Amino acid sequence: MCPTGPPTPSRSRRTASGAWSSWATSRAWPNWSRPSPPSVTPPDWIDANSNAYGPAFPQLAGPALAEQHNYAELFATAPLESATDNPAVQQVIDLFEKYAPGKEVTYPALRAFSAWLLFATAARDCTTLTRACVYENAMKNTDWTAGGLQAPFDLTSKEPPKCYSIVEATAKGWQAADFKPDQGAYRCDAATYKYKADFGKPVTLADVGKSMSDLT
Repeated sequence: MCPTGPPTPSRSRRTASGAWSSWATSRAWPNWSRPSPPSVTPPDWIDANSNAYGPAFPQLAGPALAEQHNYAELFATAPLESATDNPAVQQVIDLFEKYAPGKEVTYPALRAFSAWLLFATAARDCTTLTRACVYENAMKNTDWTAGGLQAPFDLTSKEPPKCYSIVEATAKGWQAADFKPDQGAYRCDAATYKYKADFGKPVTLADVGKSMSDLT
C-alpha cells in the first residue's frame, strides 16, 4: 500500500506501528509518467531525498510531477529558492557566479560553505593558529547558523538537530513545501530516536594513548 496525503515533515514512511519514517527514494519507483496498469496505483508522494535536489530531477520527472508530490528534506539547510529573502544564500550564489560561472550551486556546496565558515571564524579568533585553538573556538558556538545558511545549532550538544526544511519538485523547479515551519524558515520538532541495542563502544583518544592536550 502507498501512503495517501503528504508525509509528516520528519523522516517519512508508514511503519507497522503507524509511525512515519524515511522510506522511499526516487529510484525505488517505476516511471509513473507512463500509463499504469489498472491494478497499480501511483504513490501520492515520494521521498526524493536530498541527492535529487537540483535542476536535473524536475527535468527528468517531467509530467510525473503532476501525478504525485516529490519531496526532499534538506535537514537544517536553507534552500537555494530562499535567496530572495536570505542574504547568506544569495551571497553563495553570487560567489559562484563570480568565481565559478556556469557551475551549479548544489546542496552539498551549501553544507560545505557552512563548515568552511565555521573553520574560518574559529581560525580568525586564534592569536596563534593551532588545531587546538580552532577546535576550542568552534566549540564555543551554541547558536551556529553560518550567517543564515542553516537553522541554529548548538555545537556543544550531543543531541541530533531538531530543525529541518522540506522542498517539493514542481514543473517550475524546486519550491518550499507547505510543511508549516515554526522557527523562521524551518520546522524544529523532529523526534529523536535512541537505539538501545549494543553497537559497541566508540574509539576515544584515550584508547590510542592520546588526550586533548596532544592536539596542537
